[in-house]
Formats: sequence, C-alpha cells, structure tokens
Amino acid sequence: MTQESAAPADRRRFHRLRVQMAVEYAALPAKKGELCQGHGVLQDISLSGVYFHCDPQVPLKSGQTLTLSIAASLPGLDPEDTSQICATGEIVRLDPPRQTDSPCGVAIKFSAPPTFFTSANLD
Repeated sequence: MTQESAAPADRRRFHRLRVQMAVEYAALPAKKGELCQGHGVLQDISLSGVYFHCDPQVPLKSGQTLTLSIAASLPGLDPEDTSQICATGEIVRLDPPRQTDSPCGVAIKFSAPPTFFTSANLD
C-alpha cells in the first residue's frame, strides 16, 4: 500500500487511546476578551492531541487555542482520585452535530506535551 492510499488512521504519528473521560476547556475569544468555557466528554487521546464531544452552543472556532483539563482517574497512582491531565492545543477540526440535540466533535492538536498532575504534585 502506498502512502497516498493509506487510511488517515494509518498515517497518524501516535496511537490513539479510546477512552471516555470528563474534559473541561477554556478559550479566550478575540471578541471583547470574554472567556469561552465548557465541558465535554473525551473520546480519544494520543501524545499529539485529543478528540472530544461538547455542547454545540459553545462558540468554538477552528484555529482557536484551548486549555484542557481532563479528569484522569488513576486510583493506583492517586488514592485521593484527583489526577488530571492538563494541556493546551489548537482546534484543528470541528464536526457539526449529527442530529438536533446531539454534541459536536472537537479535534485538538497539542501545542506542547500534556502534563499529568495528582494531589501529590500540589504539596
């Protein structure tokens, strides 16, 4: 199979892990500096980015930079269950809702590697 005929998943630099975890996001839109924030459900994550679903009413735009906080429940590493993955990235794709009252999809490319925090990091 040639590079041109490879499926998009075959060309990915990093393997994606399919998970469903809570994600919170925030962005500063260009208009009047109003904070744009919301929450969604993570669908997959890799070392290069994430894909999540969120409320289509939140005014997100392609090219916008988001900061993300992902609730990463890892009881073996964090008995207090306060683990989080934090990252910043650019919206590279917005998928419209498939039907009325369904979420939209947001693809983010990380601008720097994500960081992992537990309550022990804060002490």
